[in-house]
Formats: sequence, structure tokens, C-alpha cells
Amino acid sequence: MLQFSLLPATELEKYEIFFHTNSGICVKRIFLDYDNELEVGDVVWKINGQLLKPDLYYLQKIVNLNDNILIDVFRVNQYMKYSIKTFDITRFQINKILFINGTIFYPSGILTTLLFGVDPFSLFAKTISSDSTFSEVSMSSIIKVHNIRINSFDDFFDALPNFIRMQNFTLQKINHIFNVGFNQQISFHKSVEFVCMHIDNSTQIQLLQYINNEWISSDISLNGINYE
Repeated sequence: MLQFSLLPATELEKYEIFFHTNSGICVKRIFLDYDNELEVGDVVWKINGQLLKPDLYYLQKIVNLNDNILIDVFRVNQYMKYSIKTFDITRFQINKILFINGTIFYPSGILTTLLFGVDPFSLFAKTISSDSTFSEVSMSSIIKVHNIRINSFDDFFDALPNFIRMQNFTLQKINHIFNVGFNQQISFHKSVEFVCMHIDNSTQIQLLQYINNEWISSDISLNGINYE
């Protein structure tokens, strides 16, 4: 799957010499698990013979109708054609959520993956806070748990019993923060933070799973846990 953006004005001027048009969409990112002929920096000019204008609606409309598409690509003064296979982005829908003492852990969906440039299914966390404001939106991607690299939600869930036995463990996370000012201007910044989590017999852990078009809730019991 690809992340697209409008071609920068300076690049458009260069490509217009060749194509005499401001059509085209520039490939900005390629998911690590998706194997195709495209490269970052490619400019896609046509899909299935249809000239693309800088409008993602028409791009998505074409792609949604076809499992395989033929694309015309401009790359470093070369014009090429490729046949590539699309896939259903619903595979990136959030289908698991874990609640631990007011903190929500979940896998990155399609929007967070594209927006923050993280790998699909990366572990994200959100702490429920009473001092949150409508002008600020923050999400945190978890990099490490107790100095153990975490690449996905499943990595964290599989290792959770070990973290529970520790009782105290640290989260290394990157905070992604959006601020909307009074003039409607949006600012975005990141920060790295280390936080400590404590788990004991009074801790409530709940797992939500999306199964057969409904959310199923189950409690994770801490009875019988041998703490270190």
C-alpha cells in the first residue's frame, strides 16, 4: 500500500516540460511488507489508462474497482508501465484493543500508519486523561517495553505475561501531538517519553476483539500470577 501526496510545485515545473500537464501523484512512502515495482519519488500519471489529476478521490475510485491495475510511471526522465496488485486496506482495521489501568493499547490502523509513517500494526497507546482538550490530539507509538523492542501489538500481547510478572516495567514511547490554534493553523510535533507502569492483583486488564462484526470483551485474570 502506498502513501500519496500532491507533487510539489517545483517538481511539477520540471515534469511539465516532458508531459505538458500538472497531472500526477508522487509516491511518498511504500509499506515495508508490500512488494511491487514502485519506488519512493515515482510519479504515477495514469492508472488503467486514465490520466490522474491531483485528486485522491478519483485515485481511490479507480483502485477500489480493480484487484490488479496498470500504472504509467515517470521516474528520473524515464517513462515506464507496471502491473501491480492492490489489496484490501481493511486488513489494517483495528480489531484488538487492550485496557490496562486507564491506558488503551491498540495496533495502528491505516490512518495512523500513513499519518505518522510507522509500520503497519505498530503498537499505539492512549492514556485516558481528564485534562485533555479539544484543541490538542495526541497519540503515542510504543517503541520498547522494559528495553525490549516491540514491533507490533501482537508482540506486546504475547510478552504481556512476562511484563505482568515484573509488576513494574517501563514504556519508551514517541508522542505524536497535533495542536489546533485559534487561527485554525495546525502544528505537529513529536517527543520521546519514558513512563513506568505498575501491575498488581488490583489491576484491571480487559481485551476487546472484533470478531464476526461485533466487539467481544474478555477480562484477563491475574489470579495465580507469580510475581518476580
